[in-house]
Amino acid sequence: MTFRITADPLRFDQAVQWFRARLPITDAEFAKLDREARDRAFTVSGVHQLDVVHSVWRGIDKANAAGTPFEDFKKVAGKLLAEEWGEPNAARVETIFRNATQSSLSRGRYLQMKDPDVVRFRPFWMYDAVRDSRTTPVCNGLDETVLPAEHPFWDTHIPPLHHRCRAGIRSLRPSEAEKRGIRRDPPNIDADPGFGRAPGTGDWEPNLAKYPKPLQRAYRRRNARNPKAAGALKEGTHFKKFSAQGLSDAEQSKVLEAARKAKLVDFLERRPLSELFLKPSVSSGHGVNGAYWPSLERMGVRTKRPGDTFGQLFEPGKSWSISYSGKDKLDAIRRTFVHELGHHVHLTGGTAIDQIVQQAYNDPKASPMTRYGGTTRQEYFSESFAAYTFHRGALRKHDPVGYKMVRQVLGLQGIPL
Repeated sequence: MTFRITADPLRFDQAVQWFRARLPITDAEFAKLDREARDRAFTVSGVHQLDVVHSVWRGIDKANAAGTPFEDFKKVAGKLLAEEWGEPNAARVETIFRNATQSSLSRGRYLQMKDPDVVRFRPFWMYDAVRDSRTTPVCNGLDETVLPAEHPFWDTHIPPLHHRCRAGIRSLRPSEAEKRGIRRDPPNIDADPGFGRAPGTGDWEPNLAKYPKPLQRAYRRRNARNPKAAGALKEGTHFKKFSAQGLSDAEQSKVLEAARKAKLVDFLERRPLSELFLKPSVSSGHGVNGAYWPSLERMGVRTKRPGDTFGQLFEPGKSWSISYSGKDKLDAIRRTFVHELGHHVHLTGGTAIDQIVQQAYNDPKASPMTRYGGTTRQEYFSESFAAYTFHRGALRKHDPVGYKMVRQVLGLQGIPL
């Protein structure tokens, strides 16, 4: 029997897709962005011409998609960069290539390992450095560190951790992890500035007026192929029926955009609400500031918030609710919106997810982020989910049980972490 191999061994789709989501911008524009926005951008240090940045971007993309070697990249990009820098610098060109391709491969691998089915069978990760004379102290000190996949260490230690880093992450079965030795605490070693952060979505969108028309058209074509990237909720797609009172159109948009911050846009497309309403009041029998009806998958959020239900100091374990710590009325409404969406995430997950929530709620080590979160298991999950969206660091520190619970549920529901 003859076997015919049809897969392309050089193409790593997740790596290609991750890199293609980076928009080329100049070094000067990149410097103006905050940390979250930089996750959505690609630049080359010391390059001020956008066409040069875009040429470098195309070279990296070709290497990711077709497996072209550094020598091919250097022939085109090396000459352009030498002209931009005023002199050739072969080492610097290679560093750009190695950093970009390694980042793409590592992020692609990260996305594969975060798949719920993979995490279920390989729930531990190991930092895997290349050990030779060129290994840096950073990678040498982290090599063979084994921790649970949901450990916060991985939020800041996804290779590359420095220029020309060759390390990777390996997923392990429980038996493999135990054999190698699971760490209780990770080494106190940080990535170099600008490196190590796990992939994120970010909320930044470019000002297309600043870019050449061909790049504008390319960006719009990409979003047309993937309209979910914009993150806007739409009637008929994310909820079957929608109504709003008491908010301007701009305020309505800001409330709905909180679903993108909570990374629920794709989830709501897969599991839309039957109805969403934003109105001055909701049924008093189902809550004051928000309500969710599980049997109907219907949700309402109150737009007429009393002054004593927002603007309060947030104190983990002492505040009444996450929404009460909203800086103003609109922020409180956004937080309630995310809280109610948390019920939708929890209560559409079936028995397996509810058991996870129940177990966490009954765990003697659980420490609800708010007093409202301690009333029932449903409110424990939704308040923890709202905290995960708006106060993630505080949740991880104050209630590790709730933090782990949220991440387990999101993973099972196919929601990005």
